[in-house]
Amino acid sequence: MRKRIGIPLIIIILALLFYTLKDINFLEVYSLLKQINPLYLILAILSYLCYFLIWNARWQHTMKGFVNARYFSLLRILFAGVFVNTITPGTGIGGEPVRAYYLKKKYKHPKTKFLGYILADKTFNVIAFAIFIVFSLIFLSFFLKIPSIAKTISFTILAALVIFTIILLLVWKNSRYEMRWLAEKFYKIKSIRKRFNNLPHLEKYLTRKTHNFTIVFKEVVTDKHKIYFGIILSIILRLFEYLAVYLIFLSLGVNMNFISIIVVVTLSHLLGDLSPTPGGIGVVEGSMILLYSAIGIPPALAAVVALLTRVIYYFYTLLLGGLSLLWLKLASK
Repeated sequence: MRKRIGIPLIIIILALLFYTLKDINFLEVYSLLKQINPLYLILAILSYLCYFLIWNARWQHTMKGFVNARYFSLLRILFAGVFVNTITPGTGIGGEPVRAYYLKKKYKHPKTKFLGYILADKTFNVIAFAIFIVFSLIFLSFFLKIPSIAKTISFTILAALVIFTIILLLVWKNSRYEMRWLAEKFYKIKSIRKRFNNLPHLEKYLTRKTHNFTIVFKEVVTDKHKIYFGIILSIILRLFEYLAVYLIFLSLGVNMNFISIIVVVTLSHLLGDLSPTPGGIGVVEGSMILLYSAIGIPPALAAVVALLTRVIYYFYTLLLGGLSLLWLKLASK
């Protein structure tokens, strides 16, 4: 499904990006890079650091009552998971099992339970992100001067989000039926069919394996205190991400409208999540340039801001994340 949506999406974005940047003056890009105010750039880097620190605090609070995890030990595991997320196709899907694995090694609890806490914590982030997506689509449709086709696309995405939410609620209420459906799909695979006597045997096995996960997940997402705390922290960490971009604009001498930044960054990440590229690399950056240009930012400035934004992000996710994963691997030997 991701490939069916993502590949045409990448082609469209690349075509539009080429059209936008074909007349760009790269001397102007170089001139902009030379005039950067280092103070605002450092503040942008620190703002992104706050993003990850708050994420870690939210995760620590989500697991409160299950394990007494030390903050900085957890931070290393978080960065290691973020690194794997960034280098695997499709954003945000590879790092969670890695985090669960190292938590299991450290705290000696079932991996499925840790995965339940990790995905419950991720749910808080998804809820906050969805709030910003809806806000961005509404703002884009009613308050920005954009072509009619862009407004139609915005309404379509908004409607798709509503339908997707309804489907998720139905799946949640019919989890037993979904497990049977999943077992039926797996049982069609010859290699799996050989390992189980019959379909009920496979269904029972899957149910047992997912029991710890579903118990923990439901426990967390139905805890009002953890829900409110998790969503509030998720909104705050998103605001730090937007603040980092705002500070990058200030470092280039431009006082950018903060709401416009929210719209561009949110929708760029949404498009990146829909793409099959590792960590949305290329799609997020291209979308940022296109969206900034669409709201009147010169292409050269849009390119510099997008570049600096992602370089700072990759500094944390790839460099610090890669070092964290290496440290965990060496420490576990």
